[in-house]
Amino acid sequence: MKELEPSERALLDRGAAELWQDGALVGHLTTILEKGWGSGRPFGTQTFIWLLVTLTNGERYVIEDCPDYLTTPGALAGSLDAEVGKAAPPYEVRWLDGPERELAWTEFGIHHSPGSYRFEGTHEVEWWWSRLLDRMRGRRS
Repeated sequence: MKELEPSERALLDRGAAELWQDGALVGHLTTILEKGWGSGRPFGTQTFIWLLVTLTNGERYVIEDCPDYLTTPGALAGSLDAEVGKAAPPYEVRWLDGPERELAWTEFGIHHSPGSYRFEGTHEVEWWWSRLLDRMRGRRS
């Protein structure tokens, strides 16, 4: 998956999905797209996909996916592996649309700089720089 199709962009731009395991709702997945410089395109920009996992047990972590997109194709197809280092079956991803999508985005969406969330496979860290950037942009936490 090198470039995103228009339908994929529409689904992933402020996207929302439910995460299921063994027939039970266990959390939500929200996504945003971000253009920026990356080593994959040193003379241009590329699209980064941020995926925020919010589990019903209160755990939250963000996944950064950039070209060649290793996580996003599976999520689009309906499957997302559990967090790195956790022995758990993959989540079934059920994408939402319409009012359900908006409600899920309002409650579980990426409302702060992606760097202010815990990155997958790491410990909780206070990302003061991201919080400062949010304040400078007028987003209060």
